[in-house]
Amino acid sequence: MDGTMWYLGLYTPITDPILLEECFGGFLKRAGFKVLGGAFHPFEPQGYTSFKILGESHESVHTFLEHGRTYVDVLSCIRSKIVQFHELIKPFEESGVVCVVEESIIVPPTDMKTTRAISREIRTFRAAARKRD
Repeated sequence: MDGTMWYLGLYTPITDPILLEECFGGFLKRAGFKVLGGAFHPFEPQGYTSFKILGESHESVHTFLEHGRTYVDVLSCIRSKIVQFHELIKPFEESGVVCVVEESIIVPPTDMKTTRAISREIRTFRAAARKRD
């Protein structure tokens, strides 16, 4: 793995947690993702955020009930699984059940410094943070 990540974000008018899990959880499994665990947090008076840890990265769900929509995103280091997930939801894009925001690549910078090279900068940053307290 070279650290390249693939991303797919989408909006859907589905806001029911059971239906969202049934639909998008099913699409994740059919696309070959392995769900390792997750978390669910409800908000008062309404809505929730959930997070799934995948063997290949993560999926998150954020409901906006006051606007009648939910945002779902999937991030993976395996492009073929993102492509398969997108293929599974494409038939629903035309019906308005899903509106894909983007399918994109997140590439690590080629000139990214190694940990050793930035240790001085980190020490300086930490020292400055301590002075503020």
